[in-house]
Amino acid sequence: MTPIQSLEDIADLFVGKVTKDAPAHNLFEEFTISINDIKEHSLQDVNAEAKKWIEPKCPESLYINHGEYIGDGMWHIIEELTKKPASNRALYSLINKSDIIGSGDAAIPSFLIFQTKIIDNTLHATVYFRALEVAKFLRINLEEIRLRLAEIQNSITTITDVRLGIFAFYAYCNAKIEPLVRPNLDRLNSPQLALLLREKHPNLKKFLDEKSKVGTVIELESINLIKEIINCDPPKRLEASIHIVKLLIQDCLAKGEELKLAREKQSDNSTIDELSELFTSSINSLSGALCE
Repeated sequence: MTPIQSLEDIADLFVGKVTKDAPAHNLFEEFTISINDIKEHSLQDVNAEAKKWIEPKCPESLYINHGEYIGDGMWHIIEELTKKPASNRALYSLINKSDIIGSGDAAIPSFLIFQTKIIDNTLHATVYFRALEVAKFLRINLEEIRLRLAEIQNSITTITDVRLGIFAFYAYCNAKIEPLVRPNLDRLNSPQLALLLREKHPNLKKFLDEKSKVGTVIELESINLIKEIINCDPPKRLEASIHIVKLLIQDCLAKGEELKLAREKQSDNSTIDELSELFTSSINSLSGALCE
C-alpha cells in the first residue's frame, strides 16, 4: 500500500508502469491518503472535464458520460454508509449485462464499479475498470473519484482517511486519444455545415482538425453531410477543385469504414493504430482541399 498526498501521485505511478509498448493486464494498486488531502488537492487541469463526466445528463460535448449511467447511485452509497458503514452494498455499477451484449464497438463506460465501506474513520473505496487509458483518461477518472470521495465525506464528516484501490483489467497508454469528446463538426446540422463550406469560415479548418484526432468512436455522419452538400449544392469557391474534393471525401469515408470494421474485431493493436493514422491523414487532406 502506497501513502500519497495527492491523486496526482497515482497518475504518475500508472504512467511509469504502463507505456505505449507495454500495456498491462490485471493491474491493481492500493493507496492511502488523508481526506483533507483529497478535498484540498484537485487535478485542476481536468476538473471541469471530470464534472462533465458526472453530470446526470450527458453534455452535448461528450458521446457518453458516467452520470447518465450512475443515476441515483451516489445517493444510495451515502444512504447505505450512513445506516450501515461496513456494508458490502455501498456501491454503484455503471452498466448492466444488457448494455454489453451486442454493443459491438459502441461507446460504453470503461469505469464499471465504485464500491465503498467505512471501517473506524477510514473510507475504503475500490474502483474497477474494464479498460483504462493512463496518459489522458486516467487523470479525468481520478478527479471524478476525488469528487465522489469528497461528496461522501461532506455527508459523513467523521471520515478522516481514505484507502483507495484501483483495479484495471487492461491498462494501456495512448497520449493521442481524445477521451470520448464529440468533435464540433459532428454537432453541426446540414445548414450550419453548408454555411461553413460556402464561406470558408475559420471554424471549418478548426473543426476538421478536431475531427482528425484519434478517438475511440468513429462517426462519419458529418463527412457524409459534407458529401451531400458538395454533390447537391457545391460552393462556387470550390468549382476548380470539386473533382479532387469528391475523391478526398470518398477516401475519408472508405478509411473511416475500414477503421470502424477493424475496431469491431479488435480494440487495440498495431493495425488499429495504422488505420487511425490513415483516417487522420485522410481528414487532414480533405481539410487542406476545403480550406485552401
